[in-house]
Amino acid sequence: MPSKAEIKSVAKLKQKKYRKESGLFVVEGIKLVNEIANNGLKVHKLFVTHQQAPHFKGHESVEKVTSAEMRQMSSMTTPPGLLAVVNLPEKIRSTSAKHILLVDAVSDPGNLGTLLRTADWFGIKTVILSENSTDAYNPKVVQASMGSLFRVKVVYADLVKTITELKTNGTAVLGAVLTGKNIYSYTFPERFALLLGSESHGIRPDLLSQCDEHITIPAFGNAESLNVAVSGAVILGEIKRQLTFKVQ
Repeated sequence: MPSKAEIKSVAKLKQKKYRKESGLFVVEGIKLVNEIANNGLKVHKLFVTHQQAPHFKGHESVEKVTSAEMRQMSSMTTPPGLLAVVNLPEKIRSTSAKHILLVDAVSDPGNLGTLLRTADWFGIKTVILSENSTDAYNPKVVQASMGSLFRVKVVYADLVKTITELKTNGTAVLGAVLTGKNIYSYTFPERFALLLGSESHGIRPDLLSQCDEHITIPAFGNAESLNVAVSGAVILGEIKRQLTFKVQ
């Protein structure tokens, strides 16, 4: 059985400060815990409630906890009864991927998690986040990504420098804005980095000025804007449609 201090230390991992200090983050639920094992991440410790314990006999790092203790450690309203404390992956400093998603200052964990899931769906294996974006290992991001966080390379970087490097390497940087070239008539390049801005303010002017093209999803109704995760899905869907079927 874990000590009260250990339970408290796991509960602290809900906060970015303690995740950074300890090099650990939390994953909950059997599906996501299985994703960890399938993608090479190291489980530091596994906690299960007494009800779930029979399913994890023989696991060397498993500890049984009460439902009350699990609720204290969990960030979920209804904990699934299985919680893994996982080592943060090593930081990735650079990438030479052909298709990249750039994310500028997205603060909502649900949106970031959905963007990671969307990137994974459309085969985008590298997502580069501005340093003021929300933490990818926030419990809400982990849950919203549905395991895609463990399959996609997540890089935090200075996007001004990153965009300069990408352009030097022949990558076209495409900024998603409200007024730009219609994505359904624009011909997307084979090598690209799609840049999405924050929910409230869009792409920062210093980044927008670096973009090779400004693109937009045409509106057919009267909504003021689209959610950033929805925008990412629509644009990546059109890009992949064009590149897969060689639409001219």
